[in-house]
Amino acid sequence: MNGETLTPKTIAIRTALLAVGVGGLAYALGLSLVLALLIAATIATIGALIPLFDPIRDAAWSVSAVTLRKGARREISRLSWSMSTGTRGVSASAGSRLHDIAAHRLALRGIDLDDPADQDAAEDALGRVAYRVLSTPSITTADALLAVVRALDHLDATPDPGRSPRAAPLAERSS
Repeated sequence: MNGETLTPKTIAIRTALLAVGVGGLAYALGLSLVLALLIAATIATIGALIPLFDPIRDAAWSVSAVTLRKGARREISRLSWSMSTGTRGVSASAGSRLHDIAAHRLALRGIDLDDPADQDAAEDALGRVAYRVLSTPSITTADALLAVVRALDHLDATPDPGRSPRAAPLAERSS
């Protein structure tokens, strides 16, 4: 309707009015009284069942107990469901978020993704295709962004040549 919340009482009143109106109209158009009452009873029964099938009540998603840090590898996988636009394209916001993640990952290695002076280093770290996708916002196909995801996974698996083992976090040193 106009955004109002329908209570069971409101639904019952509207259903009763509809049932009486349609039943009366059916009788006025020449149907027998029994058939008109049967139509009215059917409408009333359907109206009585409507509150039992409230789709809004069951639509809430459970909140995940796991919070991921910004740029976490699983965040890319979690975002993938919302990336598709249905035309083999990817939403601009998803592409922008992937760019931010890549910029963060490269910044950890001392590379600025958006600095032309670091273009060669960024291409070496990500690969030419992934760098071209990230530096050209109009490229938003699913295959192109999948290449970026693969490049970031490869970047995560490759040790940073500029970081000494002593400077590595404790979790990395113990493994």
